[in-house]
Amino acid sequence: MKKIRWLISLPVALILVVFAINNRNLVDVSLWPFDLVGRAPVFLIVFLGLLVGFFIGAFIVWSSRPFKRRPDKVGKKHFSKEKSLSRRSNKSLDKKEEIVTKSHDLQI
Repeated sequence: MKKIRWLISLPVALILVVFAINNRNLVDVSLWPFDLVGRAPVFLIVFLGLLVGFFIGAFIVWSSRPFKRRPDKVGKKHFSKEKSLSRRSNKSLDKKEEIVTKSHDLQI
């Protein structure tokens, strides 16, 4: 598994480094509604865009997770209740069988 991780992450890291080296040109960045203007290298703008997109996606996945897990929890509770009921019924059946065998032994 570690080899696969290295086989994927090493070329991606190499591509990102080459991209950063080749795109060091400064560009003007303006935030439209606020009249803020700044200068930044192209690679920094691209990396920040990727980072912001990653965090937005992670937040969306994190925020939708409880809604997907709620039925699982209900199912697990239902399963555990069934399991405990089956254990109880098995214990009661064992006791009944024990009583029946004892009474059968007494009759003989």
